[in-house]
Amino acid sequence: MRLLPVAMLENDKIECIKLEENRGCALICTGLVGQGTTTCLCVACKRKIYVYELNRTKQRYRRVKEVTCPGLVQYINICNERLCVGYPSSFAIYSIQGDGAPVGKHYFNEQFIISTSVQFLLKFVFISATDWRR
Repeated sequence: MRLLPVAMLENDKIECIKLEENRGCALICTGLVGQGTTTCLCVACKRKIYVYELNRTKQRYRRVKEVTCPGLVQYINICNERLCVGYPSSFAIYSIQGDGAPVGKHYFNEQFIISTSVQFLLKFVFISATDWRR
């Protein structure tokens, strides 16, 4: 995987930046963390997810976190400064900026999956603490 700076569109002398350890990359996502001050890039490779902070240094990125997942990663997204990860029959929510276990881990049994439509599952949204108290 390579990062291509926007300036590369105007100047052919700028080189792209190769990200290491991303052989077999299946999924990527980007998002803002740190109250919108930092851009993160998440790269899923089989059962591992690498989280990078994109910055303006010469290297252009810094690896922040490596997450080992219990199953093959099928979905990743950054939402409300957390990394949402989907596996076969389950999903988990990880903190991007801290260490430790997933914030939430949910498993679906076969009956739940059969009786629940994909449209229903897509209706889940994050509600902030302030909205919850209203």
